Amino acid sequence: MVLAKPWERPYADAMPQRRVFVSDSFPVLQEALVTAVRVVKEAEPLVPMTVVTTSAPLAVRLRRAIARAGKGHFALRVCTLADFAREVAEDSLVDEGRRRLPSLAAPLLMKGLLDEVEPENYFAPLASLPGFSPVLLATLHDLAQANVSPQLLRDFLQRAPQGELSRHKVESLTALYARYERVIEEQRVYDDHVIVERAITLLEAETSPTPLFWYGFYDFTPLQRRLVAAAVQGRDTLLFFPWRGGEAYAHATSTLTWLTNLGFQV
Repeated sequence: MVLAKPWERPYADAMPQRRVFVSDSFPVLQEALVTAVRVVKEAEPLVPMTVVTTSAPLAVRLRRAIARAGKGHFALRVCTLADFAREVAEDSLVDEGRRRLPSLAAPLLMKGLLDEVEPENYFAPLASLPGFSPVLLATLHDLAQANVSPQLLRDFLQRAPQGELSRHKVESLTALYARYERVIEEQRVYDDHVIVERAITLLEAETSPTPLFWYGFYDFTPLQRRLVAAAVQGRDTLLFFPWRGGEAYAHATSTLTWLTNLGFQV
């Protein structure tokens, strides 16, 4: 397999190249990635490279595949999307004196908020139920991934007709959501959502000349889309995308359309 080198531009001010390599075969995608890493490293052995993939086990497998090819070890980072965001943003947060919120502490923080919630809050009677705090945290995580903020929920309540019970639920959830975000700021801690938001801000402010590869993604949450869009601006990017035309991959077609609208060539 021979791949062109879209990251080698004849002029310094040329537009960055963004390509999507598509296949419905993961062995083909993996071989294409290994080949691309080899091509870059043969041209510039010391160039830093990052491969972002969907899970930690897959990152391990890709590192082993690249190692078997005998190239690409030095200055090569294979990581998950969450790890990529941490690598970009965590030092900035630590420099501000903020501390990471431990995963075991987050439910306790939420339990404390529930214990202090007003009696009229819809969720107040559920505060003492075992396991409710993690469920509520997961709901807030889903809202954050969907780019839904407490203010957006308030706007929704103003514009969308609601029954009395439905309005009570959304208002109560919004109050807890806003209080959780406020406590995160007051306690000078950060969670995964804060890391991603900071990574987006930093990536939007500064571009990188080094190539960036994405492997195995077929869908992104709205928050992840913002991170991807910020990461690829001004940077040569190659994305290995599991897809082929037809109903079997219809779920991924909207993501591919979004990528082409972002400037990627298939």
